[in-house]
Amino acid sequence: MDVGIIDRPGRLPFSPEAQKTIIRHRNHLDREGYDHVSAAETLLMLGQGDLTAIVNAADSAPADPYDPYGLRRRFYRKGCYHPSAGQLVFYPPKYDRDNRPYAEYLQAERINMDANGRARRFSPLPDELENDETLQKLVRIIFEMLPGDLIDRRREQEVGLHLTRLYSGGRQRAAPSPYWLHTDGEPWTSIILIDHYNVGRGSAVNYVAERSCRGKQPQDCDRDDILATISMQTPFEMILVDDARVSHHVTGVHGADCNPGWRTSLLIDFSPL
Repeated sequence: MDVGIIDRPGRLPFSPEAQKTIIRHRNHLDREGYDHVSAAETLLMLGQGDLTAIVNAADSAPADPYDPYGLRRRFYRKGCYHPSAGQLVFYPPKYDRDNRPYAEYLQAERINMDANGRARRFSPLPDELENDETLQKLVRIIFEMLPGDLIDRRREQEVGLHLTRLYSGGRQRAAPSPYWLHTDGEPWTSIILIDHYNVGRGSAVNYVAERSCRGKQPQDCDRDDILATISMQTPFEMILVDDARVSHHVTGVHGADCNPGWRTSLLIDFSPL
């Protein structure tokens, strides 16, 4: 049985239409193991949204140190979401021996063979984004869309945030990691389109497939095992996946007409504490 929307005036009051939209997407995610939310629906649930601060952060994102071609740029940060307050609080960054801040991300080798089971260190998402109203609202509506019978809404949640830009100079394809259908290891992940520019045909196509397809390319799967093929075009458009039920993948990015192009996405994942 689904549970009601947590609504706290002054935080993010939901209109009746927004409540219906949240519950409809929650039920679809519960039923199918994935969900696709249009930009218009996201903005309806948010009330209003401004991606300027997140785009500005992406513009300054450093190269992913684990990308040998330097075409993937990334920030990462973890935090704790407090349902009682409707608030995400960032964890403080760690510091290496040269006093450089970092955020650590660990995935089992069976989930991401690229990392070989080693903890990776990424530059932390800037502190000022903790106070960004749009980011806080996105975290809250995604929490509300998680299936009601699979989560205790009174419990705090650990949240991971990957801000990733795949940047192509026009002749090389920027590749995500891992570059095949995969699961993430966190119970729920949302992929939100932040911006894209001059993206070539066939770039940044999201696939959702049966979990048994993990480790394969979409073209190597039976047609019936591909559950959705989605090309997100509009900022605030998003895809949500249940890690226990489906695998997912996004193709690389190349700039159209041999000119620079990019696609920026924000991944927000939830794990109960």
